[in-house]
Formats: sequence, structure tokens, C-alpha cells
Amino acid sequence: MEPGFWSDNAVPELPEVETVRRGLNRVTLQQTLVGGDVFLDRSVAYPDRPKDFLAALEGCQFRQWQRRGKYLLAELVRPSGTAGGWLGVHLRMTGQLLWLEPTAPLQVHCRIRLYCQQPPDQPQRELRFVDQRTFGRMWWVPPEVPVAQVITGLQRLGPEPFSEAFSPAYLKQQFHCRQKPIKNALLDQALVAGIGNIYADEALFRSGIRPLTPCS
Repeated sequence: MEPGFWSDNAVPELPEVETVRRGLNRVTLQQTLVGGDVFLDRSVAYPDRPKDFLAALEGCQFRQWQRRGKYLLAELVRPSGTAGGWLGVHLRMTGQLLWLEPTAPLQVHCRIRLYCQQPPDQPQRELRFVDQRTFGRMWWVPPEVPVAQVITGLQRLGPEPFSEAFSPAYLKQQFHCRQKPIKNALLDQALVAGIGNIYADEALFRSGIRPLTPCS
């Protein structure tokens, strides 16, 4: 298993974030969080105090990683079987999640590290959040609170590109009265979730549409 889930110079858009989700589901499920460190306070969006963030995660296990747009959402459970809330992650432009042994050298731009308990016969591992430009964020959402109430960006997301709700009819309905450039519209997460600069450019190139063409 490589220490990272995608190339160091990739800007994480929906396909890259989905790749990360699948990688996390391969290696982190049933792992118990036993502590951690926050090296940059603003990388934790909720709770307000990083020590509360770490305390809330301690003792939880990763049950399953999900994705909504470019957000990663880990469902947490406690050993007793009770809900442990959710761990939310947004990688933004330069964020990475690395699954490493604790003895691995600490990256210069490591913002958060979470220690995971392994069986005695297996090497210990930890999950590191590395983010050079510091735009990425992590949240802990209490189990009794709707996830979108804490991670408010989820409230503004439009349909996923591969969902049944996203169709030529949907695009026509959304675009026919808009005068903004079509590339800007594709980057609007309220219209379609997960598309970033690279995939908007590729989609328009393959469609033979100039990026500055008005939506209508």
C-alpha cells in the first residue's frame, strides 16, 4: 500500500476524492482511534477547540467512509456499538490523507495526525492530514446532529455528475436563463457537485464548447 492515495501534484476533484474514499475503506475500517495531534488549529473547523476534536474521536472506530461532492465523511462507531458521530474532511486544493507507520518522518505540512490502534502482530499506523496551502478542513459531527448542520457546505451542493438527477434535461433547466460563462457554471457546486477546474476544461474540450460561451 502506497503511503498516499493519489499523486502529490494532483488537485483533488471528485474522481480523486472517490479514489481516496475507496482507499480509506480498504485500510482504516474497524481501526480504533486512540489519540492524535493538531499542529494547525484552523485545520479543525469543528469543534472550536482542537483538544475537544481529539477527545471526541478517541475510542471511535471507522465504520465506513462515504463521499458527497468533494467531501469525505467517515461514519464512526464506538466499541459498545453506539454511534460515534462523523469525521468530515475536505481536502481543498492541496490536502492529502496518508496512512503511515508512526515512525515515518513527519511531513513539513502535516496539520493533523490521528493514531490508530492495531493488533499486536501488525505494524502500528496513523492517519495524517497533510495540507501545504492550509485550505483543507476537518470536522467532528456529534451523532445526534445532522451532518449538514455542522458541515454547512453540504447544504449548497447540487446533484452528483453520475446521479440520476443529473441529466441533459437538468442542465437545460438550470442553464437556459443564465448568462454566466459555461465553465463558471460547471464550477458552481450548487449546480453540479464535485467538478473542478481540470474536469471542467476536459469536458468542454471534448464537447467542443468554448469555456466563455454563455450558459444559455
